[in-house]
Amino acid sequence: MPYLELCISVLLVNIAPAFVPPTWTILVLALLKYHLFLPYVVLCGVVAATLGRYVLSKYIHLFARLLFNHQQIQNISYLGQRLGKTQVANFVFTFLYSLTPLSTTALFVAAGIAHVKMNMVLFGFFLGRLVSYSLLALSAKALSNKMSALTMGGWNWENILTILLTVIVFFVFVFIDWKTLLEKKKIKVNFHVWRWNTQQ
Repeated sequence: MPYLELCISVLLVNIAPAFVPPTWTILVLALLKYHLFLPYVVLCGVVAATLGRYVLSKYIHLFARLLFNHQQIQNISYLGQRLGKTQVANFVFTFLYSLTPLSTTALFVAAGIAHVKMNMVLFGFFLGRLVSYSLLALSAKALSNKMSALTMGGWNWENILTILLTVIVFFVFVFIDWKTLLEKKKIKVNFHVWRWNTQQ
């Protein structure tokens, strides 16, 4: 039953265009709270997220200009131009973008508005999120296991080093501005990633 509830939650979050938490936070919460099998959690999350984004792309063009301001529409148009080339370009761009923890809402809104063929977009999203969700879930799981070990076995250099490395990997993955890195080949750190201080 937890897996079904997880799939439904992720599906609804990815159908919604705004005001929802990132999918990876739902996966991590389910993984740690219910002690679910990590590969199943990731697979459920990726499949449900892909289906949800497909549904979003099919209806969002009807409401885009009612939901987003002019600046966001321009941003969406830019993504639409990037997606409107070839199927291979669609796959590569979506795959690279989906490797990041950035929201893909604008990506699928753009695809819906531009009436882009969704086959390779969805495939790129599926594979990209499979990688990014796995990394985030593994990091959360490793950190949780080490914290549990600390409460039972005490502090030692191996536990401390593992926790530090896990935290560093997690925060680098979250706070790196991947769009700037991928497009301009420059490293930029963005700490305004949370829903209460940035748009999805």
